[in-house]
Amino acid sequence: MNKPESFLNECSNRIDEQAENQDLLEAKNAFVKESILSKYSYNFSWLGRPIINDPQDLLSASMLTLLEYCDAEKKRELLDPANPRRKVLGIDIDIRAHNREAIEAHSLFSRVEMIEGSSIDNSIISKVRYCAKGSEKIMVFLDSNHTHKPVVKELEAYAPLVTKGSYCVVLDTLIEVYAYGYFSRPSMGSWE
Repeated sequence: MNKPESFLNECSNRIDEQAENQDLLEAKNAFVKESILSKYSYNFSWLGRPIINDPQDLLSASMLTLLEYCDAEKKRELLDPANPRRKVLGIDIDIRAHNREAIEAHSLFSRVEMIEGSSIDNSIISKVRYCAKGSEKIMVFLDSNHTHKPVVKELEAYAPLVTKGSYCVVLDTLIEVYAYGYFSRPSMGSWE
């Protein structure tokens, strides 16, 4: 086994061990609960825009830009920022005017298409399917209502769009760790 394979094997073994480490799991659960209560996720910004979320799911447009720069460099081509080959399709039930203006003014906006509405509304699902047609690779991040039924409906609607070798990432899975009523918003913590 060569060094990169050996390292990947070590990583895999550590991940398996950490999944069984009760002290680590309890510390993770305590951190998540305390971070929610203290509004930890309100402390971030990305490329000059404040965000109300954990930072791991807001890197998409910038990561796609980096991938295109790498592709262009390999092929010794010029990058055309106005016509990106990779895009982020964002769905939000409420895109406030000041947020829309700021996003549209951002240098990465050519990589972002925004759809306002519920991600589980049939008309929105149809729009997403239309936008996805012909795409070579599709990755899906689900992060909306955080309750069981809407997440299942999102999975049914969007998981089939994910291309072979890519991922459908469900960012709502922590909700079922907490008791009903733990969160202040009525839509969170519900077992609907």
